[in-house]
Amino acid sequence: MPSRSPEISLSRALKPSVEKSAADTENIDVRLVARDVENTTEYDSCFSSIDFSSTNDCEGQEERQDARASIRYADEKNSHELSYSQGKSNNVHMSGEDPGFFDVKGDTIRANYLGHTKIVEDVSAVYGLEYREDELYDRQDAAFNPDYKALNNDQKSAFAEFQTTWGDNFFYTVGARYDDNEDYGNHWSYRLTAAYVLPLSSDDSVKFKGGYGTGFRAPSLSEVAYNEGSFLPDDVLPEQLTEETSKGWELGFEYFHTNSFWFEAVWFDTTIEDEIFYFFDPSTFADGYIQFSGKSLSEGLDLNTSYELTSEVKVMANYTYNKTEAAPGFGVEAGDQRVRRPEHAYNLGLEYRWLEGKGLFAAYYRGVKDSVDLFEAPLDDYEVLDLVASYELADWGEAYIQVTNALDEEYQEAIGFNTAGAAAYAGIRLSF
Repeated sequence: MPSRSPEISLSRALKPSVEKSAADTENIDVRLVARDVENTTEYDSCFSSIDFSSTNDCEGQEERQDARASIRYADEKNSHELSYSQGKSNNVHMSGEDPGFFDVKGDTIRANYLGHTKIVEDVSAVYGLEYREDELYDRQDAAFNPDYKALNNDQKSAFAEFQTTWGDNFFYTVGARYDDNEDYGNHWSYRLTAAYVLPLSSDDSVKFKGGYGTGFRAPSLSEVAYNEGSFLPDDVLPEQLTEETSKGWELGFEYFHTNSFWFEAVWFDTTIEDEIFYFFDPSTFADGYIQFSGKSLSEGLDLNTSYELTSEVKVMANYTYNKTEAAPGFGVEAGDQRVRRPEHAYNLGLEYRWLEGKGLFAAYYRGVKDSVDLFEAPLDDYEVLDLVASYELADWGEAYIQVTNALDEEYQEAIGFNTAGAAAYAGIRLSF
């Protein structure tokens, strides 16, 4: 149970595996990863932090550096991995020639241990420790407040999960996680899953599965800092954000036909307490993170399938029906549809591999229907087409071209916020 979310998904149990790489020396694997990303975005409707004047000449600049180092040892019965990662981010917003709002820089440090032990033939255990430390510095708050101090938070976690097989067909897991958050206290989370595989023939089988789990999420430092500079009125903005908690279950089955056809159906039910939600008032341009007091509900059906037409061509599809009920809060009555949670969502995909698998062309078509914003204001139904082409460059890299929103669909996923039109990207990914 190394990670979890209030929107619980239990379909995919944790399955540790031994990875090989060019860095392997017998049973030891050492990896180093580093990323440096710079991004500039132009947008409309922003305000100067100097005189609060409005303009459409707005620019956001983001810089992010991430690095991770890990060492892993594995033999026939055990694996142990130690990892350390550090991330730095810097966000600057300009309103014309003046600085805008929410100019922040942040640092994140993570140190993790992950172990896997095969106790006996049919019983294994996954266990680990996690430490995370976050810091966020808001330049605007510091400029106006001489006593300003950067926000800090750390969280220590421990988890364990036992995976058991009865015979050749029945599998189950039992797991628990403990989180000790500096600002939001101690929390236990649990997860139980079970699966039974029923062979139908030499080519066909059905897997029945189910699970139950709980979750916890502390407010992020960015959410807390954003509210400290928010202009929302006191009757809308919470005095202090609290943690989200959740519980949920799911039941379903999967059908397999050789290696070419797969179908899955899952019925899910999730309850979230004290959900945190981003709110924007288009009439005053004030925004911030509000919190619904009570239980927000989601239940529905998730259908997934894929079929290999040939060794080169694969098609896939997904459909989700999500019936929701919101907890009461600003702009929402108890029992209303949850905000920005579409009732219907679907995806279609086509992948074609060529040149003996070195080349890939893929098209992905996704759609959303029946979604609402605050005050039950209807949001756009939309359909978006994305295209991807890539080619492997020997063993050291991959060249790719990606086109997002290829049909230039205009839509909003939140009122007052337009989405990007058609865009094209090209690049090379290197691996060593």
